[in-house]
Amino acid sequence: MFICFVLVSYVLMRSSKYIQSQFSFFFSNKDRYGLFDNNTSSDVRYALILLSQTVLFSGFCLYDFFSTYDKFLFASVPHVYLLLLFIIVIALFILIKWAVYMFINWIFFYKTKQKLWISSFSSVIIWSGFLLFPIVLLIVYFDLNAQISVILFVIVILIGKILLFYKCFSNFFNKFYGILHLILYFCALEVIPDLILWKSILLANNSLVLNF
Repeated sequence: MFICFVLVSYVLMRSSKYIQSQFSFFFSNKDRYGLFDNNTSSDVRYALILLSQTVLFSGFCLYDFFSTYDKFLFASVPHVYLLLLFIIVIALFILIKWAVYMFINWIFFYKTKQKLWISSFSSVIIWSGFLLFPIVLLIVYFDLNAQISVILFVIVILIGKILLFYKCFSNFFNKFYGILHLILYFCALEVIPDLILWKSILLANNSLVLNF
């Protein structure tokens, strides 16, 4: 947690203008390339740090959830393995979604639209990390109630989904006749993958219990 705090402070101190520009760009309709295009190597490095931070915090929130609601799992499996499992699963999930977005959007949309969506998706992941930071701090240092932490975590996810829904509409389906396509696209690439992720985590937990 201390290392994450230092890294976030360093990134905010060095690249606050870059982060502000990404925020402004997200809510504009201007065409520009993706998160890692037309930026300096430092900007790319800062973005990767913030993306990694979100992965770590998400993994820790899952760790905290199962530590409360699955006592048998935590009594059976070493905690280090569980924490690593959740972090790796979240990282793989984001990478796979990134690849699926690239493939699907490459088929149906122009290259500019594809890069805009990847940029927007990456920005939402980064902002989710900022929102998760105080939640994880409360969990670690103040033993935040498990039910409250779950509610806050779900709120962060819902905020991210709303932002992605808005960007999906403005980027791909900003015409009235595109509403049906918007719903199909969003459900197929945002709702269903999250359900698959949750089922995969449960299966991985069961596999660890059997192995240990």
